[in-house]
Amino acid sequence: MRKNIFSTLLLLCLIVQVDGQKISGYAPYYRTFSTDFDFSLYTHVHFFAVWPDSSGALLWPGQNDSTSLSKKYQLIHSRMGEDQNLLITFGGTSAAGSLYFSQMAGDSSSLERFAQNAVSLCLAWGAHGIDIDWEWGKKLGVGDAELKSGYLKLMSRLRQLADEEGLLLSTAVSASSWFGDNYPVEGVDQADYISVMSYTYNGAWSSTANHHSPLSKTESIGLSYWKNRGIATEKLNPGVPFYGYKYDGASLPGDPFNSVSTLSYTEVKNHISLGYEIHMDTINGSYCSKASSIIFFDSPDDLTAKAQHVKEKGYDGIFIWEIGQDDSDQTLSRSIYNSMNKLGPVSIVEKNRAEDYRIVISPTSGILLSSSSTDPFSARLYSLEGKQMAFSDHNYREAVISTLGLPPGIYIIQISDGKEVIGQKIAL
Repeated sequence: MRKNIFSTLLLLCLIVQVDGQKISGYAPYYRTFSTDFDFSLYTHVHFFAVWPDSSGALLWPGQNDSTSLSKKYQLIHSRMGEDQNLLITFGGTSAAGSLYFSQMAGDSSSLERFAQNAVSLCLAWGAHGIDIDWEWGKKLGVGDAELKSGYLKLMSRLRQLADEEGLLLSTAVSASSWFGDNYPVEGVDQADYISVMSYTYNGAWSSTANHHSPLSKTESIGLSYWKNRGIATEKLNPGVPFYGYKYDGASLPGDPFNSVSTLSYTEVKNHISLGYEIHMDTINGSYCSKASSIIFFDSPDDLTAKAQHVKEKGYDGIFIWEIGQDDSDQTLSRSIYNSMNKLGPVSIVEKNRAEDYRIVISPTSGILLSSSSTDPFSARLYSLEGKQMAFSDHNYREAVISTLGLPPGIYIIQISDGKEVIGQKIAL
């Protein structure tokens, strides 16, 4: 059953095109993608990354040289369709890929050398464009005008060369005024499209545990900031994380914590299967928790809500950091793809497990649940905002959730059997 479902989804991926809006995904050089990984779920893929040095030469990260990195790039290139775009990202974190941007862009000869090298590499590898990921190591002040001007000069020169060669030009920018003020808006606007890194609102640098990419902050702090600076809505792409942050020593949002670790979506699901209780909140960010540990992550429902927000607001699209952190079924990517294409929602777990349960809604008795499995289970009912409305205790093969006093509407029912959690929308 599971294979048939995903074969059908794959066929849909091949015949349905996103309605004019992008789904961009970063593919780091250090990821290995399985032979059945479906690249057709993305309109644009950014191969991450090549680094500039202070002289404008190109540096190859990891234990790579130009030949080994080219092979990794070409493996992805060979699996993409003619209607898709594959770009090369130049840069990265402030301590690595972006370390020499300021020095390079501050010298006209080095800047020209890098610009020519970047374009030449794209042409040699058959890339469709250049993506600049210049991440700043500090918040610039009034006396740093020269550093800011380097970004403007670089983007302006790349714009000229990209137009001459028929290449795309994109850029990734910070998602708030903190580092966003470092970017001259005239330089940002040189890009064909702009990736707003709206997944950095909380982390190890914070004093309390909270979600790193809630839709509320993505819009109010990130996208609104760039629109207020004059960037057109049609150029902006909010970023979504395919990773979660696990805070030890905290159990609720806003709690102080002892340590932070990063989890892939598969690892998040593994924790849920071990009894972490899910709290759905597509506006302020979903999380799961157990004892003194809390994990913030974007669920399929969160990503569906973000994709719908992108469509409703008229943004250019949505971008992912990074596609290799999805599970083996690419559940998160499919949730975005399906939402963009007005297909059905993707559950937090596989559909074949949901079929183990029968749900009957009775106007007098409430929600009646029964299982074909011998495992005991419990169920909880949430509003779409993530507020728990009702629950059942652990039962053997049947459960009842009272709906007394609940208004009509759409709710989320979650079933837990101690191994995994199944989420499903229902109407009362």
